[in-house]
Amino acid sequence: MTPRTGFSRRTGCRIGIVVAATLVCLGSAGCGRSPATRSTGMPQMATVKAAGAVRYRNKPVANASLALRSADGTILARGHTDGDGRFAALSTYAVNDGIPPGRYRVMVAVSGVEEIEPGVLAPEPPGGFVSPIPPKYATLDASDLEIEVGAEDVDDLAIDLE
Repeated sequence: MTPRTGFSRRTGCRIGIVVAATLVCLGSAGCGRSPATRSTGMPQMATVKAAGAVRYRNKPVANASLALRSADGTILARGHTDGDGRFAALSTYAVNDGIPPGRYRVMVAVSGVEEIEPGVLAPEPPGGFVSPIPPKYATLDASDLEIEVGAEDVDDLAIDLE
């Protein structure tokens, strides 16, 4: 005769179902975080709309990728310039939602990859691609460019490279 442990198969099955249901609920709830904090665990800050232009030696920097990192490293906004060096909006938490006010280090990079028709990239030029801006701006760690974003929407934010 086998000794009894105090749990029947039926009790063990019920416990398993309760544990599984609890895990499903926690997973679907995102561990209790609200949608505003789910991606980073930090609350989202209010944003302002920011549009402007990127220039190097008073000439527009066309087709550049932008990244702006807050001084404390907790916020990263992104953008892209058009053919005239202008960016229409920055994106922090969602597409074109703006940027929280504060001080930011700025990265500007121009890849040089050109699409000559949909899905077809132009070949690399002889000697390789040469960026129209100094390489120090291509990473947030190397860039020394900083800007201040105020509490009001701005449509003429100037990012001037030296």
